[in-house]
Amino acid sequence: METLTTPTGRGTVRMIGLIVAKDGMTHEEFTERWLRHGELIRSMDYVQKNILKYEQYHLDTSIPAEHRASLVECSGMAIMEADSLDKILGIFTSKEFLAKGVVDEETFLNREKSRMYPAFTLTVLDNDRPTVGSEKASH
Repeated sequence: METLTTPTGRGTVRMIGLIVAKDGMTHEEFTERWLRHGELIRSMDYVQKNILKYEQYHLDTSIPAEHRASLVECSGMAIMEADSLDKILGIFTSKEFLAKGVVDEETFLNREKSRMYPAFTLTVLDNDRPTVGSEKASH
């Protein structure tokens, strides 16, 4: 079996955000505000030109609480994908985001408790496609 290693060469970069709701918000209020924020982000010219993918991961409250235990306290997770980290970071200094995005985030986001980190993806198992270290990948 091949040892799993980090990817080399050029590929896409992702920024993963662990999003924490503003204190006092209900889950429903947070979800509604964050969905609208996603629409705002998607409409930004900078995002249209530089971001390949933006995904929001919302807590599924239909799953019993004992099966939703988490290691971190967060209200949701976001993933942005681009050709470079600079393109992702550029969002946060773009005129559009500074004028609209920051103000909007203040209505639902606890910036102090939310966390973001850059990452790459290493697929360990995907039954439909070859993966790193798999026999399918070596053929």
